[in-house]
Amino acid sequence: MELKIFELENPIKFSDSFVNVLEIQNLKLYRSVVARFYQVFNGIETNTPFSVTKDGKFFELKKDFCIIQNPFDLTNINKAVSTKLIKYIIQQISSLDKELKLTQIIEDLKNEFNNIFIDLDLDLEYNADVGIAEMLKTINPKLSFEDYNNISGIYQKLFNVSAKLNAFDLIILINAKQYLTEEELIQIYKSAKIYNLNILVLEPTIQTKILPYENKLLVDEDLFEQTLISYV
Repeated sequence: MELKIFELENPIKFSDSFVNVLEIQNLKLYRSVVARFYQVFNGIETNTPFSVTKDGKFFELKKDFCIIQNPFDLTNINKAVSTKLIKYIIQQISSLDKELKLTQIIEDLKNEFNNIFIDLDLDLEYNADVGIAEMLKTINPKLSFEDYNNISGIYQKLFNVSAKLNAFDLIILINAKQYLTEEELIQIYKSAKIYNLNILVLEPTIQTKILPYENKLLVDEDLFEQTLISYV
């Protein structure tokens, strides 16, 4: 997969052998790129969209990606994951022939409500067309990070779930180097390789030091671009 950012000459090419790191020293450009990623993630049209080439096909980057700036606030990410979880559960229910059993449970629950309504002796109306999908949306399955007191563990869990659900074409980590040590970053990179995920680390400063598994694109104040590759 390749990601093309309008202002940059070089496309960002993803591979299972490295993790892409984009470091932009020009703060105006950095803030513009981050803001547009958020616009796309939230379904807001932008005048300068991001283009993606995947399996020989060209298309605009849409909402099948996630962007993480504050790893302690994953509300928006959890909404996206919840949607993926519901789809996965519905598929599993169908494939495991549990649909009839669960449908009967829902019908039994409706009947219990009906008995209560009858006892009230009131003219009541309610939505009786509630199925498995509607019930799952009410239950709202989502990820729990309560047992994780470190950011590295949060990222690892998100990677694991994303790989199992095939949830995101791209995961963007904003300013991750502010939160993680070099050792933690390397472990994150290894996990991305194991799960075969497309990861983009986006940073507002330039560091010429390159860590194992990094493929860096540096953009300086004058928008000059330089590529650094780790061969570890």
